[in-house]
Amino acid sequence: MFESIVDVVKQFKAAPSDDFIRFILSCSPIGGKITKLTQKIVDANRDVVRDAMEAFVAQEALARFGYAPKDVVRAPERQETTVAASTVVSPESEGESATPSENELSVLSYAKNRLFFLVRNDTLFQEVLKIAYRKSKTSFRVYYGRPNNGSLFDYREHKDGKITMQFPALSGMEIPFEPSPMMDDCLLKSFTQRVSDAGISFESAPVLRTITGGQSSGTA
Repeated sequence: MFESIVDVVKQFKAAPSDDFIRFILSCSPIGGKITKLTQKIVDANRDVVRDAMEAFVAQEALARFGYAPKDVVRAPERQETTVAASTVVSPESEGESATPSENELSVLSYAKNRLFFLVRNDTLFQEVLKIAYRKSKTSFRVYYGRPNNGSLFDYREHKDGKITMQFPALSGMEIPFEPSPMMDDCLLKSFTQRVSDAGISFESAPVLRTITGGQSSGTA
């Protein structure tokens, strides 16, 4: 039972359903003033709810380490879609926009959560929140800041079902999507390169974290 509830929460975080978005909006001070939450309003605020969930998880993670004030996690710096009783701002569209698949959203969620773990710098931690995606009928790109200059990786799903990640910032290097030190290295290098290209300075170069086992490496 517990595991199933955790899986449901993960799903709401990665791909919030229409009913979940309506529930969140109806509970907010602004959304509660709207008499009817139409599908257009739900679609226009889907990314806002997803980003809010990401920010909440990041804030809770920082708080567990005891060094994050309550306001350390801020909303991503982008044109935010807000709910209003009189007007609705539509999400940014490129003409060929399409709804991401479950696999694409899972890869996006994994990449962001992995970067939250890999970076060891508060500045970079905040920049992870700015990661977004661009979906068309033929492609799915995960990027930081801007879709082209800030591309982190392109999601590729092959006919045999194999999923790969291609990193434009790393000379187009393409690797399988599977948890590994190589994927960690590519994610971190691509992300820090794009942050550096954007002119964001950070105190020290981040390094990959190693997960130590429960046994001591010391000698008796």
